[in-house]
Amino acid sequence: MPSEIKLREDLWHMAEVLQHAAAVERNLRDEMASNGLPVTKRVAGEEEEHAGLDGFRPKDGSDYYVLIRQRKIKKSRSHEVLVRLFGEYIEERGFVPITTKMHPKDIVLRRDGVEWLVEAKTVKRGNPTKAVREALGQLYEYSHFLYEEQGKGEPFLLALFTEDIKAYAPYLEKRGIASIWKTVDGWAGSPMAVAWGMVDEQ
Repeated sequence: MPSEIKLREDLWHMAEVLQHAAAVERNLRDEMASNGLPVTKRVAGEEEEHAGLDGFRPKDGSDYYVLIRQRKIKKSRSHEVLVRLFGEYIEERGFVPITTKMHPKDIVLRRDGVEWLVEAKTVKRGNPTKAVREALGQLYEYSHFLYEEQGKGEPFLLALFTEDIKAYAPYLEKRGIASIWKTVDGWAGSPMAVAWGMVDEQ
């Protein structure tokens, strides 16, 4: 059986073929109209009720079966390594990292009566999109249910990553979330993380 990537490529190719066919059908209809042949009447200034498959690609909603052979899978512990390395690092900067009895929170940082809620994420294959989405959702969720709903003061929010999240750092900052990521020779972070004294300005 072809790989998932190959199947996906084939499906997108077929979608492109259908789009091309729809474009040919429109051109043929316009040509028939210009030759005086009968075609479906279009009202000027109004969109067609159905414009073909140009922008509509719903997924199949039917159930399906997946057969999985028994196999050994190597699971990475990069998340735990990230948490440990960051905890050791941030303690040297005067923060108290806490993981014990904090589940489902990854880490809580405390200093001078202030608390930071930290969510750690592994960036896979150099693409931070999924990691950023998960961190954003979990930080908002935990802040709401584990702090606000329980009558506690809301913490500052910090997303921690295994590598640079590039354009997502200002995206998170606009939503009140600072970010820190591991670098080859240490740690770097967003302006809020710099202002808190967690990382040095780059």
